[in-house]
Amino acid sequence: MNINMSFGQLDNLIESYASELHQYQDLFQNQALELEDQFMESVENQEKLAELNSRMGVLQCLNYQVDQEIEKANGLLGEFRKKIEYLETEINLHCENVNDEYREKLYGTANTVRTLIHNRKDEIEQMKDNSRVMCVAAGQDPKLETIAKIMMKLLEALEFAEENLEKMKSYIYCINWKYRELEKIAPKR
Repeated sequence: MNINMSFGQLDNLIESYASELHQYQDLFQNQALELEDQFMESVENQEKLAELNSRMGVLQCLNYQVDQEIEKANGLLGEFRKKIEYLETEINLHCENVNDEYREKLYGTANTVRTLIHNRKDEIEQMKDNSRVMCVAAGQDPKLETIAKIMMKLLEALEFAEENLEKMKSYIYCINWKYRELEKIAPKR
């Protein structure tokens, strides 16, 4: 640098450095804004992931409850089947004609409930597989509404199964009543 600079040259040099400094300042501000935007986006993504993990926990809990209900329904079906077989043998001892209509309805209802439970188990297994896939791809927004709708359908199916079980109970009550009436009429062996 020349020591014998004029004031004009010195002004030009200062302006050049000031302009360069201003450009660096603008660049720094732009980079700071970009970094802040990226940070905010990262925070939002972390919040979304936390919410997704929370919802997945709720779904897994619901899935466990549905599995427990299915197991209970299967246990009840087994008990009903045993009671039906017992009642049929008792009625057959006292009466040659078992009311086929009631039996067909009862077995039809039991088969319907069994089929529904089996179908719901398959849907739950498929949902478990889908939830595992969603956990792996947690960066994407899964369709939680679809999962919630599936869970609602499963709950509706369980309510339908409970209604059918109530019908089965009333049929068993009718059979018990007929058995008691037949015992009063039929001679003891």
